[in-house]
Amino acid sequence: MNPLDTTGYPPRWECGSAWEAQPWVGWLHIGADLLTFLAYFAVPIVVMFYVRQRDNLRFPPIFYGFLTMVFFSCGTVHLLEAGIFWWPAYKLSGLAKLATAGVSAAGVVLLARILPTALDLKSAAAYDEAVRERRRVQEALKYEQFLLRTMLANLPDYIYFKDLESRFTHVSDAMAASIGADAPDDLIGKTDREFFAREFAAKTRAEEVNLMESGEPLIGKEEIHRRADGTEQWLSASKLPLRDDSGKVIGMFGLSRDISAQKKAAAVMEHAKQAAEEANRSKSEFLANMSHEIRTPMNGIMGMTELLLATDLNKQQREYVGLVNHSAESLLTIITDILDFSKIEAGKLQLDAHEFDLRDAIGDTLQTLGIRADEKHLELAYNVGSDVPDCLVGDLGRIRQVLVNLVGNALKFTDDGEVVVDIRRESGTVDGVFLHFKVQDTGIGIAPEKLHEVFDSFTQAEGSTTRTYGGTGLGLAISRKLVELMGGRIWVESELGKGCTFHFTIHLGIGREDTESLPAAPASLQDLPVLVVDDNRTNRSIVQGMLRTWGMAPEAVESGSKALDSLAAAKDAGRPYPLVVLDVMMPGMDGMECIRRIRENFGEAAPVIIVLSSAGHMMPPDETATLGVARVLTKPVKQSDLLDAITRQFRTASRDRHATPEAPAPRPAEISPMNVLLAEDGRVNQMVATNLLKNRGHRVVIAEDGEAALERHAEEDFDAILMDVMMPRLDGLGATRAIREREEETGKHVPIIAMTANAMKGDRERCLAAGMDAYVSKPVRSSELFAMLEQFAPDKDRGAGDAPEG
Repeated sequence: MNPLDTTGYPPRWECGSAWEAQPWVGWLHIGADLLTFLAYFAVPIVVMFYVRQRDNLRFPPIFYGFLTMVFFSCGTVHLLEAGIFWWPAYKLSGLAKLATAGVSAAGVVLLARILPTALDLKSAAAYDEAVRERRRVQEALKYEQFLLRTMLANLPDYIYFKDLESRFTHVSDAMAASIGADAPDDLIGKTDREFFAREFAAKTRAEEVNLMESGEPLIGKEEIHRRADGTEQWLSASKLPLRDDSGKVIGMFGLSRDISAQKKAAAVMEHAKQAAEEANRSKSEFLANMSHEIRTPMNGIMGMTELLLATDLNKQQREYVGLVNHSAESLLTIITDILDFSKIEAGKLQLDAHEFDLRDAIGDTLQTLGIRADEKHLELAYNVGSDVPDCLVGDLGRIRQVLVNLVGNALKFTDDGEVVVDIRRESGTVDGVFLHFKVQDTGIGIAPEKLHEVFDSFTQAEGSTTRTYGGTGLGLAISRKLVELMGGRIWVESELGKGCTFHFTIHLGIGREDTESLPAAPASLQDLPVLVVDDNRTNRSIVQGMLRTWGMAPEAVESGSKALDSLAAAKDAGRPYPLVVLDVMMPGMDGMECIRRIRENFGEAAPVIIVLSSAGHMMPPDETATLGVARVLTKPVKQSDLLDAITRQFRTASRDRHATPEAPAPRPAEISPMNVLLAEDGRVNQMVATNLLKNRGHRVVIAEDGEAALERHAEEDFDAILMDVMMPRLDGLGATRAIREREEETGKHVPIIAMTANAMKGDRERCLAAGMDAYVSKPVRSSELFAMLEQFAPDKDRGAGDAPEG
C-alpha cells in the first residue's frame, strides 16, 4: 500500500456542497489544526530551549523521548488533517493516526513512570538539590572506592575480604605479594588451600566458619606466617564477620599486621630485663656485703673508742678519742644514708608495718637528740594533737628516720632558739589516718630560690653549707622517698634568716587497741592544781596541754621568782599547789635555786616537785635526794612518762613523801653477777640502765636496736636480755620473736624482760604474747629492775652466761 496514493479519495472541499456553501467551516478546521500543529511543535522546542540554558539540569533519556513523541506524533497528525482539504492523503493520515495512537499509549505509560518523581519536586531548586545529592552520593561512592583501592594498594598490612565459602573477594597488594601472586586479582575466587599448607588452610577455614556462624570477632591473634620467599614473620591477626544492611553475615574480612619487629624488641627487652634483674641482684648482694663489711669494723672502732673513753685518760687523750668517736659516728651516718639511697634507687626498700604507740615513739626518738640540742643550748620540744590516735600501724623505723633527718637538720642549722615538732590529724577513716608532721626551727633559713632544690639528691641549700655544717645532702632526698612510700608528701616553708618549717604527711593504719591506748589519769587527779615553771613559752604550752588533757588545772609562769610568788599567793588564798613541774635550766633563778627556796619557804608543806631536765644536764642523784625532788624527767618529756611520774607520786603520797630517797642497796651475796644484754636505742636510757647494773655488779653489753640485739645474742650467751620495745630497724617484739625461733633449734631459753612505759594498756599483754618473760615500766626504778632481773640470776655453781632452762 502506497500511503501517498490518493486515487479515489477526493479533497475534503469536494466531498459535499456544504463545504462550498459554508467555506468558513473548512477554514475553521484548517486554522484549528494548523494552530494545534504549531502548538505541538512549539512545546518541545520551548522546553528544550530553556533546559539547555541550565547546565546543572540533567534529565534522563526517557524525558527526551517523551518530548520527541509530542513533536513527531501529535503535531504531524494535525498538519496532515489540515492538508487533506487540498491533498486527499487519507492513507497517510490513517497511518499517522495509528502511529500517533501507539506513541500516545506509550506516552501514557511513560508519564505514569516519571510523574510521581516529577510531583516530588516541589520546585526547580528542590530538583537541583536532588540532582546535586545524587552527584554527591556518586562522588562519595567513587571516593570511597578510591580510598579502598588506595588502602589495599599501599598499606603494608595484609587485608582481605572473603565470602561465606572463604573465597577471596578483595585482597591488598601486600597480601598478594606475601603469598607470591603477581596481582591481587590472581587471588579473587580462590581459597587458602591453594596457597598455604593443608593443615594451616584447614585450621584457618575452621576458624573462619566458627567466626561467621557465631558472629564473634577474633582480635589480635598472634601467629607465624611463612612468606613466598620462605622467610617467617610474626603476624597479629584480627578477623571480623562481614554483614549486609540487614545484619546478615555474608562473609568475613581480616587484617594481619607484621609484628616481627615488636617481637624482636620484646625479646631484646626481656633479655635486658633479665640482665637488669641480675644486675640488681648483684647490686643488692654487693650492698648487703658492703653494709656488713663496713659496719663490722665501724662497730669495732666505735665500741673500742667507747671502751677507751671509759678508762682513765688525761684531758688531751680524752679529746682525741672523743674526736675519733665523733668521726666514726659521722662516717656511719653517711654510709647508712648512701646505702639507704642505693636501696631506694634500686626499688629494694620495703616498709615494715607493725603496731606502735605514737606518743612514746616520738618521745623516745627526740630524747636521743636531746643531748645535741642541749650542747647548742636549744630547746627541743614536741606536741601531739589530742585527736591523734596513739596506737597506729606503720613502719616506725622509717618514721623515726624521717624525723631524725628533719630534726637533726634543724638542730644543725639553728644556733639560737628552739626546734619544735608538731603532729596533727589531717584526715582519717575508721581504719586509717593521715597525719601532718611539722618540724619548725629558728635557724638560718633557706633562700626562696633554693627551696625547690632541698629535696634533690646530693644537694644542700648552698654549696658552702656542706663544708660548714657537714653532710652528704642525701638526708632530705631519702626522707622524700620514704614519705612517698608511706603515701604522703613533704615540703618546706622558709624565709632566709628566720628559720624553716618542714612539713610531711603520711598515711597510717589504726591499731587494734587504739580505743584503750590513750593515757588516762585517775579520777583523783581531776582538777588538780599544777604550777608549770619554764622560761620557754612553747614548753609551757605543751606541758599545760598535756595536763589539761588529763583533766588537771595547770597554771604557768616563766621564771623561778614568779613561781615563788604564785606558790605564796595560792597558799594565802587557801588553794595551794600540790604539784610543781619545773624546768632546771632557766635564766636568773635556775630550777635548783627555785627548789631550795621552795623548801625554805614551805618546809613540809612544799608541793611535789617534778623536774624537767635536758639530757646533758642531769641532776646529780645526791642533789635531787637532798632537795627532795620526786622525779627527774628528760626533755622533751614524754606524755606517758609525765603521767606515770604524777600518778606514782599521788598514789603513794604520804606524810614523808619528801624524805630523802635511799641509795640502791648492794647486790646480796647469794645472787651471782649476771651477764646482761641491754637492747636500747636511747642514749640516756642506755647510760641510766648501764650505770645501775654495773654499780650492782653486773656486766652489761649494749645493743642499739633489735637487729644488733640479734647479732649480740648469736655471738654470746647472756643470763638475761633487757629489751626496749620501741627501737629502729627492728623493734623489741620482732627481736624477741626472732630469738625464740632461733631457740627452737638450740633448745636454750634466755629470759627477756621488756622495758617500756606502763601508761598504755595492752603493752604487757603484747610483750608476753611475743615471747617475753617479764615486764618493767620506764622510767625504770632500780628496786623494781633488780627484783625483776635477778630472779633469773644463775646459780652459784654455774658461771655467768649459763641461763637457767625454762
